[in-house]
Amino acid sequence: MALGGLESGIITKDTSYYCSGSEVIYGNRFNCWFGAGHGRMNLADGIKNSCNVYFYNLGRRMGIEAIARTARRLGLGSQTGIDLPGEKEGLVPDPEWKKSTSKTSWFPGETISVAIGQGPLLVTPVQTARLTACVANRGALVTPHLSGSEEAAGRTETGIPRASFESVIEGMWRSVNDEGTGRGAIVPGFDVCGKTGSTQWISRERAEKLARQGKDVKKTHSWFSGFAPRSDPRIVVTILVEFGGMGGAAAAPLAGELFKLYREKYDR
Repeated sequence: MALGGLESGIITKDTSYYCSGSEVIYGNRFNCWFGAGHGRMNLADGIKNSCNVYFYNLGRRMGIEAIARTARRLGLGSQTGIDLPGEKEGLVPDPEWKKSTSKTSWFPGETISVAIGQGPLLVTPVQTARLTACVANRGALVTPHLSGSEEAAGRTETGIPRASFESVIEGMWRSVNDEGTGRGAIVPGFDVCGKTGSTQWISRERAEKLARQGKDVKKTHSWFSGFAPRSDPRIVVTILVEFGGMGGAAAAPLAGELFKLYREKYDR
């Protein structure tokens, strides 16, 4: 989202939106995960705090077609080419996909959900790791392999300006090192950069209804993906904890342990 918005000129790194905890868009209220609201957020702050409202507003301005184009340039919606059988392609939705699968039109409100990684969007952990490596590389997509050198992996340039990646990386660094949602992954002196995520498996409304009925409601899936160090990246760590809760609760601390182990072994 951030890379697409920056490259198209829809936003700059200084573009800000105000988060009051929710936003009414197209007549529907969309909530931020932080009900009290984050206040005014620029891009780095929006990434640092995983502010839904920032990316709701960006999604409304970008539109689903631009979102889908950028996502596919960054390797989503297709196999990564990893040497494992049965790799899933994931799904990057757009109006053409919806028309072909359900014979119905795309609704603008669906774009708002996709803008924060929800809705019909589907990604795999290896796609997310590859996307994270692309950010760390400042624009080069690599083909992941279980073994072999990086030179043999193959690299594809996305063509997105390096400055756009630097703006995103600033937010990812703050997420871990400046009391953001990814602070559980911090390793002092290693400049970890990362982003948390929380994947709903049912809608908020459905979860609230089940809770009122006294039924146990499983937590969201917990995500973290990041790289280190910032200026000379050597490792990507992507964590998915099913039903682990918020991204900062389960996935980020696990990632921090892996970054720490890597540094102790290879970065003395």
